[in-house]
Amino acid sequence: MNERKRQVVLQAQKLFVEKGYQATSIQEILEKGNVSKGTFYNYFPSKSELLKDVFRIMYEKLIKELNELMIGQNRSDTEVFVKQIELMILFNRRNNLSILIEEIFSSSEKDLKDFLLKKQMFQIKWIYHRFVDIYGEEKEPYLLDCAIMFQGIIQKVFHYNYIVKKNHLDHHLVARYCVDRIKTLVDDVAKSHAQLLTPDNLNAWLPGRTNQEEEDIMQQLNHATVELRKAILTKVTKQDEQITFIKLVDFIKEEILQKQPTRKFLLESALLSLRQSEMVRQTKEFVKLEKLVQSIKQ
Repeated sequence: MNERKRQVVLQAQKLFVEKGYQATSIQEILEKGNVSKGTFYNYFPSKSELLKDVFRIMYEKLIKELNELMIGQNRSDTEVFVKQIELMILFNRRNNLSILIEEIFSSSEKDLKDFLLKKQMFQIKWIYHRFVDIYGEEKEPYLLDCAIMFQGIIQKVFHYNYIVKKNHLDHHLVARYCVDRIKTLVDDVAKSHAQLLTPDNLNAWLPGRTNQEEEDIMQQLNHATVELRKAILTKVTKQDEQITFIKLVDFIKEEILQKQPTRKFLLESALLSLRQSEMVRQTKEFVKLEKLVQSIKQ
């Protein structure tokens, strides 16, 4: 996404957060983004496609911040997860996300609803994998059910908080309460072997790659990472930055090769970190690797 288009998306985001999706007109977006109608429709076929980009940018930022909280930390540490949930709560508040999502699901725009439903599936998948980190593989059969219930608990806290107009619940208190409650629930369902959905359902909801696609991607990946490493050593002059960027490239490769299913939220975070460097971002090798990663389905 070029910088001009990104600025339009960010200005539209502010309007959607302040006024809501339906109440925001394209004319207001044109004025706020200082863009012509022709340029707008060159960037976005419709307002709904613009909203999709708004969500993509918001979640890109959230993913980066969530991932930064895990740097150098033990993935099984519940306190790290509490901080991540606090961050998600603040993200929700800043962007009026619950209200915006509820507005979309009450509309007649099926394409947007399908898009947001998939986003929510990805969130459930992220929570599920964090639960595996925290509670261990022995409880894995029960953790998809728990991830769905955990997401529901948080959503309803905000839903009823909004209804009664008490918008200042302490975010740390809410995060701690929800995480403590889910721990009790995980222990209970694992002890009683109670299960509604198996983790295999995630593959049906968010299908993975075929064997042939997997082989093709691995070949492309090996080539793309080798070439980007070379480009970094050539274009980046500071040794400490070279080391950091090469570690990120190696992480991307290892994540795709070793983690099943691939945790795309980590890949996107690593890409975002690489993208901060203009020298790296402008290389054709980075563009090629970025396109490859984006083509990988969760």
